[in-house]
Order: sequence, then C-alpha cells, then structure tokens
Amino acid sequence: MAEENPEKSIVERSTRKLEVDSIGSSLGSDLLLDDLLLMMHAAGDVSQPCKATATLVLNIVYSQICVLLSKASEMAELRNSNEIGIEDIVVLMRTSLSKCRQLHEYFYLKENKKLVMQGMEFENVGEWCGGAKLNKLSTILKNSIVLIDPSYTLLNDAKSNEDRMQRLQRAEEQTRCMNKEQYLFYSQARKVTFLKRMNKFLQWFVNFVDYFDTKPNMDAWEVIAYLAHETVVNIVHLALLIKHEKMSVEDIAATGSYDKVNIKEKVSTPLTTHDVSEAYRRYTATAPLHRCKINNVDSWVKDLIFLL
Repeated sequence: MAEENPEKSIVERSTRKLEVDSIGSSLGSDLLLDDLLLMMHAAGDVSQPCKATATLVLNIVYSQICVLLSKASEMAELRNSNEIGIEDIVVLMRTSLSKCRQLHEYFYLKENKKLVMQGMEFENVGEWCGGAKLNKLSTILKNSIVLIDPSYTLLNDAKSNEDRMQRLQRAEEQTRCMNKEQYLFYSQARKVTFLKRMNKFLQWFVNFVDYFDTKPNMDAWEVIAYLAHETVVNIVHLALLIKHEKMSVEDIAATGSYDKVNIKEKVSTPLTTHDVSEAYRRYTATAPLHRCKINNVDSWVKDLIFLL
C-alpha cells in the first residue's frame, strides 16, 4: 500500500469537512452539547451559541483527543506499561513547557483548594494522612515535568502569566456591558468543564479506547479532560479572531477607513461554523505535521490545539 502524502493530506483537510468517528461525534452531541454551549459562552461566545457551531467544535475536540490517546498509547507501550499514565501525556506536551506549567498549576491549586474547603490550613496538610497523598495528581505532574526539565519549579513564568492575563482581559471585555442576570449566567457557565462532567466524558470515548490494549488510568483521564476544555477555549479564541477580522474588513468597506474600525467591539452574533472551520484550517496549515496511528491506520496529524 502506498504511503499517504502529507502535503496532499493538508490540502484535503483544508477543503473538506473535518472527518471524525461518527459514533463518537453523535454520542458527544447527545451527552455534552448543552455543556459545551456553556463552555463556549465562558470562552467568549454569546450567551446562546449556535448549536451547529457547537457540534463542529465537539467534533474537533473529539478528533484532537483521539490523536492524543493514540500517541499516549504508543508512549505507554514504549515503556512497557499496561495503562496510559500522566507521564505519557506530559512527554507529548514537552514542546510547550509553559502549557505543562499551566497544567501543573491548575491541579496544584485545585487540590489545595479542596483542602481549604475541608477546613484545613496549608501548614497542617502534611500532618493529615500524609501530604503527598493529598496532592497525588499534581505531584505526579511535577515529577513528570522534572524528568523533561530538571530545572523546573512552579514559579511565575512569563509565558504562563501572559496567557493568563490575556484570558482575564478577554473575560473583562466580555462582561463589561453585562447586567446582573447576564453576569450571573456567565459566572455559572465558567464553572462548567469536562472535569465536572467526567461520567459523560468517559462515555464519549468509550468506543475509541476499545481499540487499544493500553487505556488511560483515572489520573490520566482527569488531565485529558482538562486538555479537552483547553481545546474548546483555544478554538473559540481562534474563531473570535476570525470573526473580528471579518468584521474589520466589512467595516473598512463601509467606512472607507481602517482608523474607524474597532476590532474589540462586543460581538453580538454567535460564532458560525465558517468562523470555526476557518480557524481550524489556518491552524492546521501552520502547525507541525506528525505521523501516528488512529484506529490502526497510519495518519498524518498536526500538533494539538491545546498546545497553542
């Protein structure tokens, strides 16, 4: 059988609809569409996103996580493990240490917040059933990252801080004109993540992971759910840039002057499938190309969107 031409693969992906596993796609729409609408709103879309656009975003997330699972399964097999662990995922993220740091920071704060909610102080964590056990996931993450970068510490990182400030700025711009009811709805939407819908999330990929002998453990599934949410956020952000660009062109045509264009103007219409498709096309046209197996078929794939 002739090898697939990677350049031809790129052209085909840019001219046809994104192809995903049909079972996973429909199952995701049944299980998680309502939750994804809230995630898209929290990421910058309007309060009532388009369902067709949300379905497309679900398809992209599904395909991206399938690639992640395929690569992670290969890594687990290389170290003769019978399950996919956090370390396998961290190795795949090694090209973006700032994203590894954000991942570690998220679970470190999440676990310590749980301790605070239980009425404990940080100084006494080590005295309560062993501090290492309480921060199991973040400890594994740290140890995995240290293997890649021995100088790694959970300190302020310029790239991580820049990403955080950009998200806070986008959230501030989005909420600036909201009334009380709209802001309360937005606040609730920001709490919705795949991590808080783990049962549905696991059902979504149950058919796909059956292809592998090595399957993720629960710690790895938590990390994967976090990365799936990051994928949604990055897709919405890229699509908003496309929408702003389109609005700017339309305004220039109407006013005849670029100076009168305000690309930060609040978007009152939902993201369209064209916005998301164009954002995905541009990303795949510039992201590095890699080869891996999906459903036991050799495929050419791009770097994953959550590394953006």
